[in-house]
Amino acid sequence: MRDPRRGRYNGNMMNSANPQNQTVSADPALRRCWWLKRVAAAGTVWLLLLAVVWVVWDQYSRRELNRRMEAVRAAGEPTRLDQIQPPTVPDELNAALLYTQAANSLAAGVDCPASSSYEFGEDLPYRPEWLAMAKRAAAANAKPLSLVRQALDMVNADWGIRLRSPANNRMLGSLANLRHLANHVADAALYEHFQGDDAQAMLDIRALLHQGDIIGEPPFQVSFIVGLGICGLAVEHLEIMSGDLRVDPMPVPAGRAKPVSREQVKLLIHELLDTRRIQNQLVRSTLGDRVIIIDASDYCISSSLLLPPVLRLSLAHSLDRQTDFLRASLCKDMPTALAIYSPRSDPQEQSIFPGNRNGTPPQAADPAKVLRSAMGGWSPSVFLIQSTLRHIGEYRMAATMLAFRLYVIDHGQYPASLDALVPTYLAALPVDPFAADGRPFGYFIAADGKRPILYSVGTDGID
Repeated sequence: MRDPRRGRYNGNMMNSANPQNQTVSADPALRRCWWLKRVAAAGTVWLLLLAVVWVVWDQYSRRELNRRMEAVRAAGEPTRLDQIQPPTVPDELNAALLYTQAANSLAAGVDCPASSSYEFGEDLPYRPEWLAMAKRAAAANAKPLSLVRQALDMVNADWGIRLRSPANNRMLGSLANLRHLANHVADAALYEHFQGDDAQAMLDIRALLHQGDIIGEPPFQVSFIVGLGICGLAVEHLEIMSGDLRVDPMPVPAGRAKPVSREQVKLLIHELLDTRRIQNQLVRSTLGDRVIIIDASDYCISSSLLLPPVLRLSLAHSLDRQTDFLRASLCKDMPTALAIYSPRSDPQEQSIFPGNRNGTPPQAADPAKVLRSAMGGWSPSVFLIQSTLRHIGEYRMAATMLAFRLYVIDHGQYPASLDALVPTYLAALPVDPFAADGRPFGYFIAADGKRPILYSVGTDGID
């Protein structure tokens, strides 16, 4: 046979034409192609199955999230940024502007005792070093203290917050400065009390409570927490003063002593017992943070290719927990709140990495908890409710101690029981927010009738 490629006859080709003389051998390249086709076919089937599963998962996550969102809207609660946008306030009516100016004008390098690193102890009378530092700070910051007192007459605040999507600009940039300002105001009030000027001291305590309320006005939990802490600082200093507060028309020593009027004390008692605004701020801040989470989740969902089902289900879980949190935050006592919103029932509020407690060896991380945490499964903490109720209890205790002071001025001794304060000094006995049965605070007199002890059952609910 002639080989067309070489132009001559090829004997091997003649032999290969004879089936009897041919030796058939498997081609390795053909075998590899056959296996690759099978792998490609199997991979294609798996990809199709995964695509089907993802589509089903995506539709399920949409239904679950839409169901929660419809429930939120039906309750009349905000879901969009424009619904929680802080209002604009003119400068002449803006308390936030005065507080910002006061914080920015604090004297550099002049610390008050509360802002310093020194430990002075809590026993009265305070050491001379405390008095010297407080005096120096009050003298150097006369202008900031004057601005704070001017803001007391203002009820509106505009912190300059303008929300935009994605809502990552909700933080108050001056919170640290405002807290530093609060330390100066609190120590100035206490120093004025030690110097005999209780009229000015009570004015500064009321200004400090007002500052905390104004800072807590923006609908964000970070603002609420900082504002609540500043109000707690005011109450703490008020309790120190209440034992020997000079109240007009009681006789006072000659000199610069300026007693506070009885009407001012009664007004402060009334303001301290009206704690509805604290719970209202907690609810408003939770609603605001929920809108922030919804907006941020929507942004991530629209920007992601494969993770939208995970993000939707994580947001749906957060909405469920926030609904329970909102119900619990309206409760009047801690046991009832825990019955609605308990950390033991929520893996979000348990440790992602269990172990390492009481000497137990660390265990492997729960993948579900880690994934939920990484994907933004946010829910507010039960400890925020506990802290809020603790501050409410402190408010009520401070009001009761002011009532003690008025009773002692009138009768020369502490009352034998809390019932003696009603109705002349208190309209009703303040309730212990940690007691399940609505009981008032515990009370007894120590130190031979010279020291009243007012106490709560505490977080465990046991007297």
